[in-house]
Order: sequence, then C-alpha cells, then structure tokens
Amino acid sequence: MEIVCTRCRKTYVQADRYRGVLDHLLKWTYLYPYECQVCRNRFYVMQWGYRPTDVSVDPNQYRSRPVQLHATLIDERGERDGTITDLSASGCAIKTLPPLPEGAILGIR
Repeated sequence: MEIVCTRCRKTYVQADRYRGVLDHLLKWTYLYPYECQVCRNRFYVMQWGYRPTDVSVDPNQYRSRPVQLHATLIDERGERDGTITDLSASGCAIKTLPPLPEGAILGIR
C-alpha cells in the first residue's frame, strides 16, 4: 500500500513518532501517525493488523542534512555570496554577510 499525504498528495511520507496520549490510544484502533516531508502535514493512516513494532523508521530519510555549499544570492541590492549550511526537502539554511533582512525575496544560484 502506497501512502500519500492527505494535503499535497505527495508520496514523500514517513511514519511519525507517537506524541501524547491520543496517539497511544489510536494505535489500538490501527491508526498510525505519518508526516509528509514536503508540506509537513501530520495525518493518520489506518492499517489493519499492523503493530507499532512493525514500523521501521529511518529518522534521517528526509530530514535536514548538514552541508557546505557555495551559493550566490540575488536580491534587490544585487548579488552576494553565501554558504548553504543545512539542506532538506522543505528548504535550507544559508549563512551570508551582511545578514538578509527578514522577509527578503531572493534568488539562489
């Protein structure tokens, strides 16, 4: 059975850890938590006969990865150099001097 996100319909989902009492109660009704690695939507999937010990989760499958990549940032002031330090399916972290103003729109090359 292929599991897809209930919000964005992508297949990049993985089993999520149990959070709180509700998740632990729902597992007895065969409802298990999943999280989309694209839009970060958390949802439940019913899987009959499936037990929590059967869940094999690689916590780093779609999580952020530390990297050191050169990037050229382009904004309304022109180009500047930066370094991508953290990369994931949902975004990245970039170090640059001087810091970008909050809400700046930029391009990355």
